[in-house]
Amino acid sequence: MTIKYINKDITEVNEGCILHGVNCSAAMNSGVAAAIRAKWAKVYKEYLTLFRNSKFEPNLLGTIQPVRINEKLVVVNGFTQVRFGNDGKIYADLCAVKQCIERTMKKFKHYDICIPMIGCGLGGLDWDRDIKKYLVAVSREQSQNIRVYYL
Repeated sequence: MTIKYINKDITEVNEGCILHGVNCSAAMNSGVAAAIRAKWAKVYKEYLTLFRNSKFEPNLLGTIQPVRINEKLVVVNGFTQVRFGNDGKIYADLCAVKQCIERTMKKFKHYDICIPMIGCGLGGLDWDRDIKKYLVAVSREQSQNIRVYYL
């Protein structure tokens, strides 16, 4: 198991499992989620199916929605925050981020897991303080390779 940092756009990944964070408010309009929406429209379409009967679905927090792109690539919508914003506040829920990582690693244990600095950036969490140590521990426990993409 290793954690490798890659200075590259995560939408250039063509094999493995991409886990990224989304909100529970039916919006994928900024950050990594917007880039994934632009690259793979299918991911956004599947995401919206969860909101057909409701505009707000907080019970999704901490859950995952895998979307198969092809035989080699899966993109996972990880519900890491209820609301969204771009005002410096913390929107990502640390427990939900951890649940999404764990669920993805268990479901796709034979895949390399590719993530952005999930929950950070627009989510407001701090990578070094909130996510990094946890990721090291869970990757050891699951014996799984993780690639962290950043620009």
